[in-house]
Amino acid sequence: METLDRETFLHIQLRRKRRSMQVAEKRVGTKGRRRRAALTVELILVLPILILVCLATIQFGILMTVHQAVTHAATVAAREAAKGAPQQTLECIVEEVLAPHCLTVGTGPTDCVRVVPEDLGSSVRVTVYVDTDCKPFINPLSSFGFSLANRFLCERAVVPKE
Repeated sequence: METLDRETFLHIQLRRKRRSMQVAEKRVGTKGRRRRAALTVELILVLPILILVCLATIQFGILMTVHQAVTHAATVAAREAAKGAPQQTLECIVEEVLAPHCLTVGTGPTDCVRVVPEDLGSSVRVTVYVDTDCKPFINPLSSFGFSLANRFLCERAVVPKE
């Protein structure tokens, strides 16, 4: 067996360490690229679902806010109808309540809200119809099969006559 001098021995050890470090760097680099690729694929799969959920939340929030306002408008109009207020007064009251939502009352093509009072004998019922094709409603989910087009939000309130 041949004996190595100290300088040659250290040189061989240094080469071995360099080789093992190069192999380790290659492994780490490959793992990093694979991990980034996996994250990209996960993002591509999850992002459309996340966007869909966000759009649905926005659409549902707007719908519920307007529904609450329409309920309030129908209740206030029914109270006034029970006191004997005419149709025009009821329309003005409903329009005042729904004004923050940019909804207008009338029967024209640009009007979104209809007010229908009915006398039930001892009580009065007021029905407020809101067309969902109007301004405050957005329809981002129509391409996914859920559309608010050609639908109405309807709320009724019944109050005994005074």
